[in-house]
This record gives sequence, structure tokens and C-alpha cells, in this order.
Amino acid sequence: MVEVTESDLPVQEKMYQYFARRYLAMVEQYEAEPDLLKSYLEMGQQYFEVIRGYFDLGDHYLSLIVAEAMEQGYFEGLSIDETVSLVNQMVHYYTNPGALFNIGTVKLRVEKLATIVETIFRGLGKNTAMETRGQPHIRIVS
Repeated sequence: MVEVTESDLPVQEKMYQYFARRYLAMVEQYEAEPDLLKSYLEMGQQYFEVIRGYFDLGDHYLSLIVAEAMEQGYFEGLSIDETVSLVNQMVHYYTNPGALFNIGTVKLRVEKLATIVETIFRGLGKNTAMETRGQPHIRIVS
């Protein structure tokens, strides 16, 4: 994460690399020893408070990328926390090791992840008016 956040890559590439590298490391562990990964996930669920810091650390590094993107005009009208939350929701399957057991690596491909990251930057884009970005154009169910 440090290598990516401190690199000279364009901000969109940084975000892609941030998630792709994490995902590929997760796939490597899944393919090498799926039962061991499943055991780690079960232990993590039982002791979530112990591992919570790793989630916070991941969000910290993502926040650095988001802040850099904001300096370049992306995600206008959103706070860093709002943007991090939206991005995390959009890439959830690529950061959740349990998804590998449910969806598998055939459907979760880095090419799709690249498209998702590009869509994030287009949809929450650079200097896009709040009327056309960030607010849904559909009626919210209440």
C-alpha cells in the first residue's frame, strides 16, 4: 500500500493498483490454501475487534489516494470519508476474501476491476456538477 500511495502513478492508476494488488495477493492465498484462508476468515469473524485496525489502515491508505484525487478536482462535493465509503462499496467483492468462495476468480477479474475504477472516476468525476453526480436521478424508496 505504501509503495502505491507514494508512487508517481496517475491517481486513477494508483487506485487501481491499490485494489488490484490486494486482490491478487488474496487470490494467491486462496489458490494456494483455500482451507487455511477459510480458517483465517472464521477466526477474523470471531475476533473482529482484534483485526479492525487492518481495515482502518486500508481506509487510511485509500484516503490518501482519494485526497490526491480531490486535489486534482475529482469527487467534488463529497468528503473524503463519503468517497472512501462509496469506493469501498463499489469494490467490495475485490477486497472481501469470502467473495472468492462465493463468486470465484472466474467472475472476479482484474480487467473488471480496472473498469470499475474507471467508472468510479467518471461517475464521481472531475469537476462534475452535483446535479449530475453524487445524487441519484431516481426516486429513493422510503
